[in-house]
Amino acid sequence: MLVDDSENVTLIDFPQMISTSHTNADYYFNRDVECVRAFFRRRFGFVAAQVPTLDADTCRNEHALDEQLAASGWTPAQETEFAALADALAQETAESAEHAGAAES
Repeated sequence: MLVDDSENVTLIDFPQMISTSHTNADYYFNRDVECVRAFFRRRFGFVAAQVPTLDADTCRNEHALDEQLAASGWTPAQETEFAALADALAQETAESAEHAGAAES
C-alpha cells in the first residue's frame, strides 16, 4: 500500500494481477475495488467519497507491466501455450464468422 503526501492511497496486489487489456479486466478491477470498499466499510465504518475506475485511474494499454513483471505462477512455457491457444481461438472465431456470413448469403 502506498500513501502519497495528499494521503491518496494506492493498493497494489501483484500476485493476482492481470493485464488491463484482458477481456475481463473491467470485471476483475470493479470486483476487487468493491471487495476493498466492503472490507473498510465493515471493519472501520469507512465509506470512500470516490472510488477508482479502470479507465480513469490506470494507464490502460500504455504499458505491459504484467509482461515485464512476469507475474508469479505464470511460466514462459504457460505463456507460449496460452498464446497458441489464443491464436487458435481467434482463428476458429474468424472461421465461424466467415461460415455464418456465407450461410446467410
